[in-house]
Amino acid sequence: RSFLNLGVIRLRLGGDAATSEKRALYDGALERAKVLTGDDAEEITATALFNKGLSLLFDAPQDRSIGFVTMDGLVSRFHESKQPVVQEKILLARIEAARAFGDIPGEEGKAIPLTEDALTLAGPMSISNKDYYIAYALLQKGYALYRTGRRTEALALNEETVNRFSKSSDISTRRIVSRVALNNIYAHRNATPRRTEALLSGVR
Repeated sequence: RSFLNLGVIRLRLGGDAATSEKRALYDGALERAKVLTGDDAEEITATALFNKGLSLLFDAPQDRSIGFVTMDGLVSRFHESKQPVVQEKILLARIEAARAFGDIPGEEGKAIPLTEDALTLAGPMSISNKDYYIAYALLQKGYALYRTGRRTEALALNEETVNRFSKSSDISTRRIVSRVALNNIYAHRNATPRRTEALLSGVR
């Protein structure tokens, strides 16, 4: 699995050379996984597909369409997996695809069903940090709703997310909650001081 971690490191380097290298790395991982069986094969394949899809979605705009197909393929292939690591990759595949659509002008609405699918998939899963993935999906859904002009729905969803997860003991989940709360603060940037103070309570 070390070659997968190397790809994650290279993800931060930027540049076309690093991009092509890490995609070759993920393709190599997929080839190696073909000779494996059982849980190892699932985990390595799902991780490589996810990392490759993430690179395609965010490293170069011209590759986004392939990235969406890659993420869809990951979910279709492993949606019945019981492995926690694979389940996490399935959820992230949907959420990151939603995040990508949310930043494409005119395509933001496509993010909403992806986040809803992530929430549906998360329901029966027993992964230890499920709240983080649910909060992350709700963050992206709220953002997409806001970007598509459904402001009232977005703000209501954001407040619900803050109320639901602001007391979480998981720091990663609380960071997501802070981002959700900050989105609402921005939307209410002309609000009264009392209203702003109420919104800030979700950031603390």
